[in-house]
Amino acid sequence: MTRRTVITGIGVIAPGGIGTDAFWSRILSGRSATRTITTFDPSAFRSRMAAECDFDPAEHGLTPQEIRRMDRAAQFAVVCARECLVDSGLSVGDLRRRVPA
Repeated sequence: MTRRTVITGIGVIAPGGIGTDAFWSRILSGRSATRTITTFDPSAFRSRMAAECDFDPAEHGLTPQEIRRMDRAAQFAVVCARECLVDSGLSVGDLRRRVPA
């Protein structure tokens, strides 16, 4: 059996920007996303620099209940998957489950 993979949409949540336009703009500008750490106190570590994502889950459509139930990585995944669907022009209703024969 041969399976094919098709990329229909792209979603980005990265230190360089959230969304493909913001991320691509950062890459093309040549600006680094590295800066002083702000999400926690880094004084116990040798390095105080990192590339952090400026990500507010509520701003990207997650409900307070979803925010409480998901860790940060899951929040990134859900928002990124939503971006992929929007970018693809598909809706969840357009997708049908394909069961291999």
